[in-house]
Amino acid sequence: MTFGGHDGTNDVDDTYELRGNVWADRTTTSQPTARVGAAMSYDSQRRTVVLNGGFALLLSWNDTVEWDGTSWTWRSPLNRPTPLSHHRLSFDSARNRTVLFGGYSKRTYPSTVSNETWEWDGTNWKYALTANRPPARAEFGMAFDPVRRRVVVFGGQDSTAEFGDTWEYDGANWMQVTPTTSPLSRWGCSMTFDPTRNRIVMHGGQRRSGSTIQLLTDTWDFDGTTWRQLATTGSAVRGEGNITYDTRAGCLVMVESRGVVNRLGIAGSVTALGTGCVSSGSIPRLSANAPWIGTERLSYDMMSTLPSTPCIYGISPRSQNLGLGSGCSLYVVFPLLTFGTVTNSAGFAESSFPLPFDPSLRGVTYHTQAFALDAASPVLGLAFTNAVQTVIGN
Repeated sequence: MTFGGHDGTNDVDDTYELRGNVWADRTTTSQPTARVGAAMSYDSQRRTVVLNGGFALLLSWNDTVEWDGTSWTWRSPLNRPTPLSHHRLSFDSARNRTVLFGGYSKRTYPSTVSNETWEWDGTNWKYALTANRPPARAEFGMAFDPVRRRVVVFGGQDSTAEFGDTWEYDGANWMQVTPTTSPLSRWGCSMTFDPTRNRIVMHGGQRRSGSTIQLLTDTWDFDGTTWRQLATTGSAVRGEGNITYDTRAGCLVMVESRGVVNRLGIAGSVTALGTGCVSSGSIPRLSANAPWIGTERLSYDMMSTLPSTPCIYGISPRSQNLGLGSGCSLYVVFPLLTFGTVTNSAGFAESSFPLPFDPSLRGVTYHTQAFALDAASPVLGLAFTNAVQTVIGN
């Protein structure tokens, strides 16, 4: 979901939710004040979106407002953080705390930046006094890694410089990480956690290049030890986009400041391996359609075999090329998951099944080969097809 921002003329106070590929206007009669640079994070324990701060009319805010999917509720904590904008919130699901760090405490030039850490427990804000902390900054990337139980920070800027450092917060202290490889320094980048691969993912941002501002379109992931640049294709958000993980679709979603949606996922693919062997005068073939999580019909088609003949499909996670003689090869590896059917009068057989809408299937690779009874075959009385390597996409 999104709230607020600037439409090119005015600061706005509208609320939108992304449902599939459609933005739904959820603006209510009771809204937070129009602003830019507010920080938001989803509290999965209390199932609310927490909004804090932002900037409007030359002033930064320190209010806390929560969205429950229907309405906004103003909270009145005893303690409040410094008024901030362009800071970041991340929900620490290990401790059930929303962590706040950094931001501009004065936005007008020369700007003043913060390196304070605060935690929200759903009732009150508590200042986190730590032995170490990152240099003050704003417009950085921040996300929580639930596997390693760390809030990760990268990049940002102050009034004079931009950062390319990596820091982690474990709920007690901040620690600087020294990865063997790091992205270029930048600000305005966005970060989230990809639970399918257990990696922090960072995208985009801006950096100074002489007297110009360079808009970045690169994507990186962080495994707790080093950063790795990802090879991506298709549209890429430039500058200050936002990235999050869509648990229903099982993919990363990148949203540009003008509302354009890009999804980063794995393309489903089917690749033929080897060839079938001649039997009864023809070469049996196996093909399949591209697989996607949630698809209603993933079909494997066996062609050029004898009519009305029993056949069997074998599926294995690994492949091989085991020559059996007479040009026949076994491409799947035992143990196999098998299922059978019968060819029609044209020597064609189709076996199909749905794929569940399970994000954990994204990127799963397996191999399929089909066999049909054929007394004329010199190898086991079977006709062998080629194999098909299948990669499930989203």
